[in-house]
Amino acid sequence: MPTGFQVLNDSSTYQVDETYKNFQLSNAGSGTTSSLYSDGSYSYYYYDYTITNAVNPILAVYCANRYVTVTAITKSGSTWTFRVVSGFNNASVELYVFDVVTTSPHNYGLQIFNASAELVYHSGNKPLRIVALIDNSGTTTYTYTSGRKYATVILAPGFSQDGTTIEKAVKREWTYYSGVQNTSQHVIVFSNGAIQISDITSYTYDPPFTFPVDFAQGLVVDITNF
Repeated sequence: MPTGFQVLNDSSTYQVDETYKNFQLSNAGSGTTSSLYSDGSYSYYYYDYTITNAVNPILAVYCANRYVTVTAITKSGSTWTFRVVSGFNNASVELYVFDVVTTSPHNYGLQIFNASAELVYHSGNKPLRIVALIDNSGTTTYTYTSGRKYATVILAPGFSQDGTTIEKAVKREWTYYSGVQNTSQHVIVFSNGAIQISDITSYTYDPPFTFPVDFAQGLVVDITNF
């Protein structure tokens, strides 16, 4: 960019310029995983969080002492629905949506527009503050700065299966998602296989098997004072 506005961090990485739209807090809410999904093979508790007038929303979840994950995202026009899943009934979740900034409720502050006169940044809006990228294996505790509060964007929920033969021609198998929970505001536990969604007995013969966790990944974001 030969001319224009730039903000760089201590690592000389672009934070703000007039070319790219910044993700900022557009919506915040809460809910409980009180709905039960069950089709005879799979079952779990869930909460569907729906937002309207969204462009490219990113959902961060905060849940104290219960493992949760995000397993599905659906879109109809500018309405988006995120499915938050838990192995527990009534797990309470805080939900933070970040999206490209298009408007601002504030009538003061710094505004930056691109060449098409589209708003790309407003200093009055709360920014998406990424702290870390997690590529998780097993059960791992991630500790960040005390006194601050962190949530997780689920990038890949991590799916796994294992099974055993009970007797000839009878098989039992279990299916899991990885999950995240906050044991305190600044401590996140990411656990592969934390959320069991099936326990199936079938009459087909297979040897014992294990399908390892399929790529569990998340973004840690700072939501202090959000």
